Amino acid sequence: MLSVRIVLSVALGGLYSFLVLAGIGLWMPFIFLPAIFLVCCFVAWRNISLWYEQGEEFEDALVEAQQERNIVPPNIYEPGAR
Repeated sequence: MLSVRIVLSVALGGLYSFLVLAGIGLWMPFIFLPAIFLVCCFVAWRNISLWYEQGEEFEDALVEAQQERNIVPPNIYEPGAR
């Protein structure tokens, strides 16, 4: 799972860097591009971490709601869990 987070961070960091470069234009010397890319990758890492946390919170809330209403979907991924 860590490798997926790293790949997503680098991809989003590249996108963020492109958007920063497009926003600033040629006013920025290209020597700053690696530093901006690193900062954008750290920002992307933080965003992805927040997305994972929100996903876990949503899953927990969904399980609690299903248990309150006694709505438990069948587990189709484990054949012996019937």
